[in-house]
Amino acid sequence: MSKYLEDVRKYDARPDLAAVKGLERYLGSALRNPDLRFVAASDRRELDTIRDKFLKRKLGLKDGNQKLDAVVSQVALDMKAQRMKRRLTFYYLCAKRVDKLAVFKPS
Repeated sequence: MSKYLEDVRKYDARPDLAAVKGLERYLGSALRNPDLRFVAASDRRELDTIRDKFLKRKLGLKDGNQKLDAVVSQVALDMKAQRMKRRLTFYYLCAKRVDKLAVFKPS
């Protein structure tokens, strides 16, 4: 079982294990780097990067910045109680919110 699954379960009672494992593979070295393991939700540049490189590029979303910023902001708000927001959990919640968890499941 993925070591990140417990953190995801704080926000999703029935997480998709295949999607968690796929995200773990996708994030790879970022999860091993202490500077990248967590999302700095107060850093606008980081949130813009999540919008542009994750939501738009990886998930293929074509929505405008305002709509995608709302997704990222809502996930940040959902995780507000957790000071150290794990990147995998943050990305999982973003993907779930836009119904794109299947991107991380094996074909």
